[in-house]
Amino acid sequence: MRARRLLWIPLLAVLVALGFFLLRPKPEENQATAFQVVEATRGDLRVTVSGYGWLSPWETLEVRPEITGTLVWLAEEGQEVQEGEVVARLDPTPFARALAEAEAEVRRQEANLENARLEGQSALASLTSKLALMHPGDSYARGTT
Repeated sequence: MRARRLLWIPLLAVLVALGFFLLRPKPEENQATAFQVVEATRGDLRVTVSGYGWLSPWETLEVRPEITGTLVWLAEEGQEVQEGEVVARLDPTPFARALAEAEAEVRRQEANLENARLEGQSALASLTSKLALMHPGDSYARGTT
């Protein structure tokens, strides 16, 4: 029984090969080749390649300012910049206001200092005159030590 099965395999292979050769399309012998003649000219050749994929930058930087504020100008994304070049501008109004307030505070404190100096000089003069009245012959009453 096994020998019969083995006999059918080569017979089936011969039938498949015969069917392939008999049923395949035959090439046409009088098939004309189509071509066109054109004159060559000089010019630019534009080549466009399209495809799918991922682009990634060589280096990614996260830029954080030292201070916060409202952005009034920002460099374009992807724009090349050089070291030291401005890439963003903040609204200067809050900073100008803070500077004016700090300068006013400095002037107020300088005025307070001058008032304290004058009060100290006045108190020293008053004390010196009182001591001179109490001890007329002492050296501290004359302002010498």
